[in-house]
Amino acid sequence: MKASAFLSSRRRQWAASFVIAALLLAVTFALCRPLYETNDDSCIVASASGAVTGSPYAGNGFTSYLYGMLLSGLFTLCASLPWHACILLATLYLAITAIVQSTLAVSVRYGVSLYAALAVLGALYAGVLMPYAVMLQFTTVSAIAACGGVCLLLTHSRVSAGGQSAAWIITVLLLLISFGLRIASFWVAVPLLVAYSVLEWIDSKGREKKAFVSVLLIVSGFAVLTAADSLLYRTLEPGWSTYAPFNALLTSFLDYNNVGAISEIACQSTDWSPELAWMIRNWYMLDPKLNTENLTVLLDCVEAASPAPTVLSVLRATGSIVLHYPMFALVLAGFVLVSCWAFLCFWRHKQWTLCLRLLGTGAYLLIFIGFFYGVLGRLPARAAFTAAAPCYTLLALTCLRAAGQTERTRSFTAVVAVFFACCVLTPVLHSDTLLTLRWIPQSRDDARAFSADICEYAAENPDRILVTNMPLDHDPFYVYEDALPSNLIEWCHGMYHSPMYQTKLSRLGFDSFTSQDLFGENVRILVAEREMLDGLLAYLQAEYGQAAVCLEQAYDTFGVYRLVLL
Repeated sequence: MKASAFLSSRRRQWAASFVIAALLLAVTFALCRPLYETNDDSCIVASASGAVTGSPYAGNGFTSYLYGMLLSGLFTLCASLPWHACILLATLYLAITAIVQSTLAVSVRYGVSLYAALAVLGALYAGVLMPYAVMLQFTTVSAIAACGGVCLLLTHSRVSAGGQSAAWIITVLLLLISFGLRIASFWVAVPLLVAYSVLEWIDSKGREKKAFVSVLLIVSGFAVLTAADSLLYRTLEPGWSTYAPFNALLTSFLDYNNVGAISEIACQSTDWSPELAWMIRNWYMLDPKLNTENLTVLLDCVEAASPAPTVLSVLRATGSIVLHYPMFALVLAGFVLVSCWAFLCFWRHKQWTLCLRLLGTGAYLLIFIGFFYGVLGRLPARAAFTAAAPCYTLLALTCLRAAGQTERTRSFTAVVAVFFACCVLTPVLHSDTLLTLRWIPQSRDDARAFSADICEYAAENPDRILVTNMPLDHDPFYVYEDALPSNLIEWCHGMYHSPMYQTKLSRLGFDSFTSQDLFGENVRILVAEREMLDGLLAYLQAEYGQAAVCLEQAYDTFGVYRLVLL
């Protein structure tokens, strides 16, 4: 069945897109629980809701300042709704709708079978988008939103505003949300957007100049918005200009993969003890030695001790990424197969710009991986996804154009079948790590139980300063409301040295709070794991002499401890 026979109008395409996106997410969340994939989103919620400082706060440091202002404003209006989770889920739905609509629009325009279009769409969703739609994370949701906005902009930029106002509104909205959630994720997709619009202009022999200019204007507008957002942080958050370089150094240090070697270098190049190195590698932020000067010395020593990357080492490291991330294993193999098939098809028809799209997109992805993983030696999965999502999505749409030319051949059917199998098998084979299946206990369940309990304990003991190693790792639908544990200090909070946390400490009566303050009369430690408590005690003994830890109260999920110097 031709897609054009069933989806003859834009209105039908949009209606079908909203329905298909709803079905995809309904099946996804029927099988899986939506969870915050990292504690970063919990920190965003805690900041905006007032759980960090005692009142809604915009400068969370993870998202853009503009999004922080929006979220804190929503929590000011109503503190009993999980605003961040609602925005993430709504963004996912709108972005997936946009990707489906773009797929259907390309299929109709180039005469692709509806079955082929749905097969490619299903493979893209199952192998690439679904695992990261389930694990709610502002970085990856931003990347998916950027995908949706870029796809709509490329497939609808040539259509006049009359009858296409909805597409333009959704495009701008998705790009704004992507920018707001994570500016870096948004900009990863921009080079692809610009490159594709240039090739589209060349392909149309200059007729698409208006569309290309529109893309340039949009990109320029977001460049100005990026500068404005940075200015907001520097202007409204006193001390941000000092904190930002420190945070960049700290992130670089903590993101290195070789934990043992980095800890050894830390002990050799600074006056850090092995116990301090172990604590900081576990995101311990209270030691006064953790400063810009020491981190600069440390990272310089790490760079000096690291062998200079060679072409062979970069290729070897880049190739080894298939062992670390499923999105670059079977999924990548499937995309390579279908892209090679499409490339040959375009080559036979002398469609050179389409060949260049495939080659350029693949090269962009490989260069991204090669630089971060092969040269820098660090590439978190969510950062890898920010490049994989737009690259894979645009490759899928480009390959559909080839399907419109040769879809009746057996080779096309075989290629799509293998491609679909590679993508669908990925979440099946890695369901324990990629999918938060409802019938399987999740690794973060204990952390969420601990978090809920310590928040309750903090609210019941407002006269105490409570310090914990566990982040506020809540269910996405958890709301603080009136239980604001602003007397709870997290020693592993990623924004601990930021102006936001300085505001928190000031309201608690501290100019600063370091390891020495842990021995205060009114300070208690809340810890769940014995290993972390033993590590903390060993560190304190190495740094401050004889110290002891006394258990005051034991609960199901944590213990309340007091530290004393002997």
